[in-house]
Amino acid sequence: MGRHKKKNSSSSKFTKKDPRQELDGWISQKNQDVKNKPERASQRLTQLKVQRRRSLIKKLVLIFTIATLVILASIYYMSPISNVSKVDINSENIISKEELEKLVIFNPNDKVLIAYFNQGTLSQKVNETYPSIARLDLKITNYNELNMTAVPAEVIGYLQNASGYQRIVTDGRVSPENVENPKDHIIYFGFQGDNQKDRLLQSVGLFNRLSDKVKTEVAKIRVDGLKQNQIIFVMKDGNIILGNQDTIVDKSSYYDKMKEKLDNKKYLIDLEVGYFAQPLSDETEKKL
Repeated sequence: MGRHKKKNSSSSKFTKKDPRQELDGWISQKNQDVKNKPERASQRLTQLKVQRRRSLIKKLVLIFTIATLVILASIYYMSPISNVSKVDINSENIISKEELEKLVIFNPNDKVLIAYFNQGTLSQKVNETYPSIARLDLKITNYNELNMTAVPAEVIGYLQNASGYQRIVTDGRVSPENVENPKDHIIYFGFQGDNQKDRLLQSVGLFNRLSDKVKTEVAKIRVDGLKQNQIIFVMKDGNIILGNQDTIVDKSSYYDKMKEKLDNKKYLIDLEVGYFAQPLSDETEKKL
C-alpha cells in the first residue's frame, strides 16, 4: 500500500493541457493578425499620399515664387526706374569731384544694378589713373541713385615738383594730382627719369631702416645727388646731411651727437667718408 500512495502523489504534480484549446487560441490570433494587416497597410498608404501631396505643394510654391521674382525683376529691369537717375560723389579728400566724374561716366540708360556690381572694374580704372584712390565704394539709395565714395590708398610720402607735391603710394607709383600742404610724411625731391619708381621705393625702404629718432628729424630725402650712390637728407632743423646709401643708416645715429657741438647756424654734415661739418652757404643749400 505504501508504494501505491507514492505513485499517486508524484502524478498529481503535472497538469495536462487540452491540445484543442491551444490550437483554437493560435487560430484565433492568426485570424486577428490577418484582419489587422490590411488596416495597417492602408494607413501607411494614406500617410505616403499625404507626404507626396505636401512635397508637391512645396515644389509648386517654390516654382511660383521664383517665377514671380523673375517676372518682377524683368519688369524692374525694363522700366525707367532701374536706370541711374543721380550720382553723388565723395572724393574731395583725394581729388576733385569734377576729375573723378571725367573717369566715371554714367549714361541716362545705364542700369543702377549693373553699375553697382561693376564697381570692381570702375575701381581698377580709376586706380590706374589716380593711384591715390584705392577703390570706389558704391551704394544704392532711393532705388536708382548711386552714392560713390573714393577710398584713399596708403600714402608713404610725397614727391615734390615745380608746382606742388604728389602722393606716393605703397607700390611706388606717383599719383598725378597736386597737394599744396603735405602732412605727416617725408618729402622726396629731384626724382626724374624712367627708373623713378624703383629709386623711390629704394629710398622709402632706406628711410624705414632709420632709427625712430632720426626719422622724426628728417624732412626731405633726395637720392639723385651729385655723386653715384649718394643720398641727401634735409633735416627739419635746416641742416643737410650727405651720405652714402650703403652706410647712411648706421652713420645717421651720430647726427645728434654732432649737432650738440654745433651752434644754431645751418650746417652741411658730410657722413659719406668720415664725419665732417661745415657752415651751409646759401649757394650750397640751393644746389642741394
